[in-house]
Amino acid sequence: MIINYQLYGGHWNFKDEVKVSFYRDFYDFVNQYYPGVISEISFDELVIAEPYIIGNTLGKYFLKEVIGGSVDTQPTTHFIGYCFHHRKYRDLIPHLIDFFGLWRQIEGCGEANATDFFASSWASLVDTAKFFKYTTVEELKVSPEAPSVQDYRILKSIQNCPEQMPAPLILKVGEQATIPSPRKMGYKFLGWFSTPDYAGLSVSSLTGHDQDITLYAKWGSFTLFHANDGYLTFEDIYDDFLNDFSTLLSCPLTKHKERLGEDGWVSDFCKASKGYLNRFFQNPQFYQKWNWLITYVASLYQATPEVASDFDFINNKFVNEDHVRWELNSLFVSRYHLVYPKTKDYSGAGIKERLAEETNSFLIRVDYAVGEAVLFPTVAKKEMRFVGWYSAPVAGIRIDAIDTDDYAAQTIYARWEKCS
Repeated sequence: MIINYQLYGGHWNFKDEVKVSFYRDFYDFVNQYYPGVISEISFDELVIAEPYIIGNTLGKYFLKEVIGGSVDTQPTTHFIGYCFHHRKYRDLIPHLIDFFGLWRQIEGCGEANATDFFASSWASLVDTAKFFKYTTVEELKVSPEAPSVQDYRILKSIQNCPEQMPAPLILKVGEQATIPSPRKMGYKFLGWFSTPDYAGLSVSSLTGHDQDITLYAKWGSFTLFHANDGYLTFEDIYDDFLNDFSTLLSCPLTKHKERLGEDGWVSDFCKASKGYLNRFFQNPQFYQKWNWLITYVASLYQATPEVASDFDFINNKFVNEDHVRWELNSLFVSRYHLVYPKTKDYSGAGIKERLAEETNSFLIRVDYAVGEAVLFPTVAKKEMRFVGWYSAPVAGIRIDAIDTDDYAAQTIYARWEKCS
């Protein structure tokens, strides 16, 4: 029996099957053993999330940090240990460990124990997500994290994922096979069907017989409905913050940055704010306006509360003003600070975008099967009248219905006006 596949713009990437299985097990593990801690992200969102978002969301549950550790000594309280003791991903995990060390070595990472998979749960998960995200050299070239690792050894690693399953093309009579899922950027695979109108049940496995068969891929997607009542981009946040800080200093600050020895990239803000950050937040207006930003960076240290306390503003001053200053610098220049005070890594895609999204009152994701009419969410805002949904934040065309995939994996924006 010959199997024909109608992909409708999709393509094969058999590593995706492994990725979805791995993430599903990880997601279910966290929900079972640490209930309620990841309520802010759905599984569908996790699968397509950027590596640094995945690391920030689930990093503390990936493995038990032990310098020089090994997979067989990991406890079942963390996912890698759980997998080992339940005999899951026995071929994949050693491959991920080797990939991690290779990536960090080629990247020239200068941190202590940089190539040790077990030294940092967050870093090992971020690079695991990179392993699943990238497959081709073209993907590496356009990525924010990977231009420096276009190396044949990395390509060999990401293109030879253990435990992946190719799609069967021919089945002998009586032979059984599971049918893997294809990939399509911005879409979710909803199943294989034996008819082009997707009637009946989806087909996940086949048994060979004496007639050829055609399988039709059904695709779904999503549209994001954006409140459009906060900052649209991180650059807007940065501009506004610099404008306010310039008011305190009575001189304009720019987004200029320069490399300064072991400190790496240093912003105008970081250089000018020494000794002034406490004064800035002592102003009630600025405190009320910007304390959410400090709360955000502090939340990234939830696994280390003794460090998170550096960001507490007590008796009109931060517990550690220098740490707060350098943390904001790392955020502004999309890097990290390796010498004291060390900061988180803000170089990955998705981090700044997510921060801007959180300043808006809502970002509603609506999933749908392509071709089906999309149910628009009902929204309201105090003292404002909802005008409609538009293809752009300010201009753009009004959108009253979506029944094609014209807005698949795109964002449309609310328009408001003050109530009279």
